[in-house]
Amino acid sequence: MTNVSNILIPSILLEDTTLTLLDRSLLPLVAIHSLQYGEVLPGIEASKLSEVLRIDIKEVLVSLESLKMRAFVAEHIIHHNKKRQHFWQVGTNYIAALNGTYKPAQQQNNSILDLDLQAMTDLESEALIKLHTLGLSKEIWDDWFAQAKADDLESQNFMHSFMESVNKELIKHKKVSSNALSIHDSTRPSKEQFEMAQFFHQRWKEVYAQHQEPHNMMLEAVNLKTLVEIKGVSLHDIHACMEWLFSDHGKWYRPNVKNCIIFRKKFDYIQRQTQAASSQQGTTLPMGSNIFDMIDDEY
Repeated sequence: MTNVSNILIPSILLEDTTLTLLDRSLLPLVAIHSLQYGEVLPGIEASKLSEVLRIDIKEVLVSLESLKMRAFVAEHIIHHNKKRQHFWQVGTNYIAALNGTYKPAQQQNNSILDLDLQAMTDLESEALIKLHTLGLSKEIWDDWFAQAKADDLESQNFMHSFMESVNKELIKHKKVSSNALSIHDSTRPSKEQFEMAQFFHQRWKEVYAQHQEPHNMMLEAVNLKTLVEIKGVSLHDIHACMEWLFSDHGKWYRPNVKNCIIFRKKFDYIQRQTQAASSQQGTTLPMGSNIFDMIDDEY
């Protein structure tokens, strides 16, 4: 164990060869901000980690997601003044390592070729969602998967290996500024999807004049494209859900959805609420019509 500001860093984790250099930098920082006298605190925001390490926040988030999958860190959401704040704290496997009860996984030497069709489909779907939201090409998955099969990859966490390759891809494309996102042609949203993202923020301005549009509207549109291409949702359904969100029915939930990234993540819930509101409205008769006349005409 190594003592850093009264926080014990388990050497078993520092010696874990599956951890990247960035992983090893993030873990002590997350621990310092989320452990105190045996209690787990809310933690630290990704933007602060990015600032301290002087690394692009997208790279930090990729590494945190990878560590989260392995339960070395956990995401903690706090609602403050109607705003959601995302903090990162140590996960269950980190605490297990701290207590000397963590055992590096030796089980499951399953090859990627041993996965059944359903597991493979789920894995690919998760990978494509991550690529879409990062504005990266599907070819990254195709290339990685082809290599993984050729190498007969053995790992207990295939997605961790894949996210490591995504992290390298982000570093390779670090020609763009931190405020911009290089959208690959295969990920670029359509004109209609881009306009739908603009429509979303126009509606926000109508209900809240101080609403600030995001610097990167393209990334907003990419998240709507993800709904269409990965989840099979139509633009008509997306529009209907936005209308519910900005109606009196959705007023109570609206503060939770300030951008299209959150809209994508919360879409299933919003769609259920939209459908429920629609079914409660009932059918309205045309002006001047009489239901008894309609019954007579029918029968």
